[in-house]
Amino acid sequence: MKYTVEAFSISSAPSSSDCTCMVFANSSYRGFVVGTCRVSDKEWSKCEFAGNFDAGMDVAYLKGAFYFVEREGRLANFNVAQRQWNVLINILKFDHGPSRDVASTTHMVESEGEILLIRQYNEIGEVAAFVSRLAFGKKAWVEVKSLGNRALFLGRGTSLSLSLTAKDEESTDKIFTRKFQGVLTACLYCVIIVLD
Repeated sequence: MKYTVEAFSISSAPSSSDCTCMVFANSSYRGFVVGTCRVSDKEWSKCEFAGNFDAGMDVAYLKGAFYFVEREGRLANFNVAQRQWNVLINILKFDHGPSRDVASTTHMVESEGEILLIRQYNEIGEVAAFVSRLAFGKKAWVEVKSLGNRALFLGRGTSLSLSLTAKDEESTDKIFTRKFQGVLTACLYCVIIVLD
């Protein structure tokens, strides 16, 4: 059976003894596979699942599970120890920002023990983003009004959250992303929004 790799992620620094590598692969004919390999393993372990899931966006790791989000709305995780796939949210519903249908890009990142979802919108000459955090008990997305001392860096296939110190105040509470629409400039990242 032929699979297409859509996502790859690691749980921690590769030099860590408990680092787990994860690969997500989809088949257009039947199901998908989540493969994992720990630093101490001799070979990959794989779990096959029926159904479809488009995990082509960012992957986040938190407390023993890799989290995946589809642009269309489903959120799922793969628990490494239990080798179990769980769909947590079937359709993304938000009480803030535009509807999910108009998002240009969806990013996800682990940040200080939380899973954050960033919906980015690119209109001609204007870029905006709305940030939500996963409320695990409610299985819902809750608006984030401030990043505090954090800065988010959004990329294709991976995003990053950094905690900054007081001396980095110019960069805190901001989201950085690549320039879009074929415009080349001297800087790779641009500030797209400052949260109140």
